[in-house]
Amino acid sequence: MARDLPDSALLALGRAADVLGRASDLDAILPYVLEAARDAIPAAEKGSILFWDEVFQTLHVSHTSGYADPRADKATFPVTRGYAARCARERRPLVIADARQDADIRYDGDIEELRAIQSAVLAPLLLGPRLLGVISLDAVRLN
Repeated sequence: MARDLPDSALLALGRAADVLGRASDLDAILPYVLEAARDAIPAAEKGSILFWDEVFQTLHVSHTSGYADPRADKATFPVTRGYAARCARERRPLVIADARQDADIRYDGDIEELRAIQSAVLAPLLLGPRLLGVISLDAVRLN
């Protein structure tokens, strides 16, 4: 499998593994994991890690990369709307080729930078059957 990955992806994964091996604080690790994931996916211009809130059935942004608007760092999404919510509900990786086309996943809120997202690659963060959150790698162009 590793032979099928481009060198940049292998280097990014190696950096993430190095950080994971040295750090014990989750808040210190996640920005590196997010950057490594962005480096591994050349089309990813931005990214976020969202944590699942079981009580309120929402996803809360915990870490971002590439976003300038500080409101993106504090965004919350209900489990019923958005592409990250779809990934959480389905508990499987997703490739969103056109995030503006489907009304169920399209963001139409106040944050311009989030409305500008055209495509995304997402994966659920799972601990066995338990949903921890979602990692989302986003682009402002169709991919």
